[in-house]
Amino acid sequence: MKAWLLGLWVSPVMALSVQDDAGRTVTLPHVPQRIISLAPHATELLFEVGAGAQVVGVSAWSDYPAAARSKVQIGGIDALDIERIQALKPDLVVAWQSGNRASDVSQLQRLGLPVYYSEIQRVDAMPDALRRLGRLTGHDQTGAQKARQVAQDWSALQQRYARRTPVTVFYQVWSHPLMTVSAQQFIGDAIARCGGVNPFAHLPGLTPTIGVEDVLLARPQVLVTSTPDGQPDGSLQDWARWSALPAVARKQYLYLRADWLSRPTPRLLWGIRQLCEGIERTRQQSDH
Repeated sequence: MKAWLLGLWVSPVMALSVQDDAGRTVTLPHVPQRIISLAPHATELLFEVGAGAQVVGVSAWSDYPAAARSKVQIGGIDALDIERIQALKPDLVVAWQSGNRASDVSQLQRLGLPVYYSEIQRVDAMPDALRRLGRLTGHDQTGAQKARQVAQDWSALQQRYARRTPVTVFYQVWSHPLMTVSAQQFIGDAIARCGGVNPFAHLPGLTPTIGVEDVLLARPQVLVTSTPDGQPDGSLQDWARWSALPAVARKQYLYLRADWLSRPTPRLLWGIRQLCEGIERTRQQSDH
């Protein structure tokens, strides 16, 4: 009986070559069966394209979908357990270029482990990322289907809020030090697509550090942040002392669910919809 009938054929014809988000070509001799994810968003993407059963290890905070919680944990995104990763004998490692320590990933590469970088910085890039990850893990059809759905939903969302009256938005990533998002980060991209104006869009880096004075000069109409459950936690209340800020004067505080908005996965569209609806409420109030 021919070997391929038993699923054992590993001819070079079956080799998989896919470009990752760092622009590197990742080539595997066959469909990977023991995948390790080094970031929560990467874990979620692997499950989205149908590769959940092939995942043998995940980073801390890989809590979605529920099945991900039963996988072996291999440390935090910036503190990987290299020995545990080795022991799991992965045939593919999906890393987060801007989240994992470069030294840790380099060590994995020196051990001969194939590394695929997942780094989605714009919502527009997500469909292609899903297609490529689906192809690399042997789930072309599911990856393509998920990609089409994300592209359709994203297009509909953009059309709904296109050409709306601009609203100045300040997104607070962290309060001490005060950090926000630039246009290079997917939340910054989402703000613009919702008809928002991010006064710090031009700054370098994904999450630049700024000063209180910068925000006061920007005079945002709405203050936005994310919390674990999307409920107010007081993280924006420090701004209440600045009563001249339009957002404070009109009590325009918007709290979003962190797991929806902080991970570049299809659930990000849920968070963006929530963001757009919040900006729209501010827009409507400002028009009166």
